[in-house]
Amino acid sequence: MLVDSHCHLELDTFGDELAAVIGRAREAGVGAFVAVGASRVHRGASEALALAERHADVFAAVGVHPHEAQGAADDAAALPHIDSLLHHPKVVALGEVGLDYFYKLSPPAVQQQIFA
Repeated sequence: MLVDSHCHLELDTFGDELAAVIGRAREAGVGAFVAVGASRVHRGASEALALAERHADVFAAVGVHPHEAQGAADDAAALPHIDSLLHHPKVVALGEVGLDYFYKLSPPAVQQQIFA
């Protein structure tokens, strides 16, 4: 069985085609998906989990993307919200997290604070 361990099925990109996209992946042998909800501070995590709850073979990873670190620092509810989702049985990973100094979309000091 193949597992797509990093997909962003929760994004609006797929629109009405989401079911068809998942169906084609299943037909190609993908038996499970991990939707990584780490965008838009904590909205992406909630959306990934909601998607996982609708599909038996979809699971969620929740976190704060390094590019969103400043937004998480500005939103006092962001990290407690992510923490509360970690206890859900459909959440199988903490991600997408880490330090990203290449793009410099969030200051290094803010990333270090959020991911400490």
